[in-house]
Amino acid sequence: MNFLILLVLVSPPAATAWIPPRRPLRPPTSSPAVAPLWSPLDLTAEPPGLPPLPPDDLLRLYTSQPDLWPVELFAIMYRADADGTLLSVRDASNGTAQWGLGSGVPAVRWAPSWHAPPTGYVRSDPPRQIEAQRFPTFGGENSWTYDRIEATGEAGGDPDLEAAAGRLRNALRDVLAAEQPRTPWDEARISAVRMALENECGLAAVRGTLRTTGLFGGGGAVTLDWEGMAARARVYALLPQMPSPLPHPNTSAEELRRELRDRPAVIEREGRDPHCDVHGRVYTHISTANVSNTIMAVYLCLDLTGWPETKELPALDAGGHQTGRREWKSLEDLKVLDVHGRIATEDPKQIFISGYVVRELVRENIIPRRGIQELQ
Repeated sequence: MNFLILLVLVSPPAATAWIPPRRPLRPPTSSPAVAPLWSPLDLTAEPPGLPPLPPDDLLRLYTSQPDLWPVELFAIMYRADADGTLLSVRDASNGTAQWGLGSGVPAVRWAPSWHAPPTGYVRSDPPRQIEAQRFPTFGGENSWTYDRIEATGEAGGDPDLEAAAGRLRNALRDVLAAEQPRTPWDEARISAVRMALENECGLAAVRGTLRTTGLFGGGGAVTLDWEGMAARARVYALLPQMPSPLPHPNTSAEELRRELRDRPAVIEREGRDPHCDVHGRVYTHISTANVSNTIMAVYLCLDLTGWPETKELPALDAGGHQTGRREWKSLEDLKVLDVHGRIATEDPKQIFISGYVVRELVRENIIPRRGIQELQ
C-alpha cells in the first residue's frame, strides 16, 4: 500500500532537550506492595540514610568510562484523539511483562566472551571486556567475562529507510552536540549516546529501530520530521530488577523461565524490596539475565495520529522479519494513566515494560493526553 506519513513535531530549545527535570530520590518503600515513583535521576548519587554505593559500583564504572554503557534505541508510536492516546505495543515475548514496545535495538551491548556475537553484531575493535562480578547481583565465586559488541545492521534494499536513518542519526548527533551538561552524570549520559551515534553501530541501531516500526517497505515514501523528532528525543538510564544471583550465560532456557516465575516469591522470602535496590535506586523494569538491560535508552516518539494505514502494523525485528502483530493500547490499559486521566501510581512493571518511561514522557508533554485534562 502506498502512503505518505508526515509528522510535524514542535521542537523545544535544543539546550534543554536532553536533560530531564530533577526530582528528589525516594528511599526504598517500607511496604513492598507499594511501588515508589520513578523519575530520571543521577544513579550515582548517595541519598542520606541509605547504604553508600560500593567503590566498584557498576554505574560509577559506567560513568567514569561512558563507552562501556550499553546503548539502545526505542521507537514509541502513538495516536492521540479526543478520547485519549493509544500506544502501539506488542506482547512481551521474554515473559517479564504483558506488553512491550517491541522496537528496542541495541547499538552497543555485552555478550558472553566465549560465544560468537549474534547476527548483526561484531566484537568491538579495540576489544573491551567486563567481569560478571562487576554486576550487582553476581553473587557467585567463579566469575566469567562479557565482550562489548556493536551493531552492524543490514544496510541496503530500501533507499527511503537508508535516507531516513541517516537524517535521524545526524539530527540526534546535532542535538547532543549542542548540550551543555551540568553534572558528571549528565556528561557521561550524553557522552555514552554520542559515542555510539558517531560510529557505524549508532547508524545501524537507528536503521534497525525504524525497521521495527513497520512503516517502511510498503512501497510508498515515509516522510517524517526527523529534526523535530530528534529534538523531542529523551535519554534515560534504565536500571532493571535482575535475577539474584546472576545466572551463568550457559543456564538453560527452562531454568531461566523458572527463575523468572519464582522470583517474586524468592524476593519476598528474602525480605528484599522488589521495587528498589538497597541504595534507593528505583527499578524501571523487570529483566531477564541479560546484563545489557542496564542501559542508556534513547526514546524516539512518532505521532501517527490520523493515519489509517497504521491501524494494523506488523511486529518486526531489526532485520525486518515479522515476529507477530502490534496492538493499540490506551495509556490507561498500560497503567501509564489511571481511570481519572492522572499519572498512575501503581507498579506498571508487570503490565508494560516501559510504563515508567512513558509516564515521564507524558509528564513532559512529549506524548500527549489528548482530550484528557492535564492533571498531575
